[in-house]
Formats: sequence, C-alpha cells, structure tokens
Amino acid sequence: MADQALQSGRLAVSVMSFWEVAMLLAKGRLGIRAAPAPWRRDLLMNWGLLEYPVSGQIALAAVELSSFHTDPIDRLIVATAQDYGARLVTADRQILAWPGRLDRQDARV
Repeated sequence: MADQALQSGRLAVSVMSFWEVAMLLAKGRLGIRAAPAPWRRDLLMNWGLLEYPVSGQIALAAVELSSFHTDPIDRLIVATAQDYGARLVTADRQILAWPGRLDRQDARV
C-alpha cells in the first residue's frame, strides 16, 4: 500500500515524524546509523515523499484531541493526519487504541 501511495505521489509524512526519528537516532535507539538531514533530503528529493508541515490550526487541534495520551509529538502527528485527511500508518499501540476519529492502519501487520 505504501509503495502504491509513493508511486502515485501521495505518500506523506508529518514534519514531526522527521523530528521523532532524528531524536531516536541521536539517542541511539533505532539500531542504525544515519545522518537525519541527508536521509530526509533523499526521501523528499529522490523518493517523492511529501512533507506535511504543522500549522497553527494543527497545533491547536492537537491540544483538543479528546481522551488522547499526553505525548505532544503524537498529538501533533495525529492532528496533522486529521487535518490533511490522511491515513496514519503507525505501530504506536496508544494511537491504534485511541477511540477518536482517525483513519489509521497498523504498521505492525
């Protein structure tokens, strides 16, 4: 499914996902060695990945997510997916279990 979305120019990522990956790399928690800036640039320029920015509207919507856990980055990622009407592919159990309105797909399957 991701391959089809990428080929059609519809695969996107929140800018907050890039931040989260960079933080995990900096903490040595991903088990790979990569420099975040060239990796991001390659995904955007050579693979056609789209990048969704966080607007003020998204930031405010993230605060208003009902019954959502307190992680601010997860809140921004979910609010971004909602704002763009995008399906969120995630392995995050808390996001997958959240009862709110969100088109989501379990990345673990």
